[in-house]
Amino acid sequence: MELCQICNQEGEDRRTLRLEYFYDLSEISDKLKKAEVTIRFADGHEVKDVLWTIRTCKDCRGDFLGILRRWTNGEFITQTRGRSERNIPVRVDGRVIMMTAEEWQAHTARLGEPDRAPHQLVR
Repeated sequence: MELCQICNQEGEDRRTLRLEYFYDLSEISDKLKKAEVTIRFADGHEVKDVLWTIRTCKDCRGDFLGILRRWTNGEFITQTRGRSERNIPVRVDGRVIMMTAEEWQAHTARLGEPDRAPHQLVR
């Protein structure tokens, strides 16, 4: 029996998700573990690389695949792009998104930093 690293349910059928993204995914979650690997090609040369791994149950794996499907279909694009009233650049999950003052206040409150002042872009 093994715990799912997402929902913490105990079970026998756990799978490992492995990601290679050229980005430090520990910034996203401390549940993702770093695994250093050596890739050996047919011609004999080797490349050292880093994979990020997490063990999940079938339900959590299905949730991830559903989110991946939505992402690859472009469903998240309009939530963070193309809005001119957004003039506060914020690094979130490895990218810079633009936020309104209200979004900034909600974001810093979630982080436990409600009094942090934003850096605004002047146009």
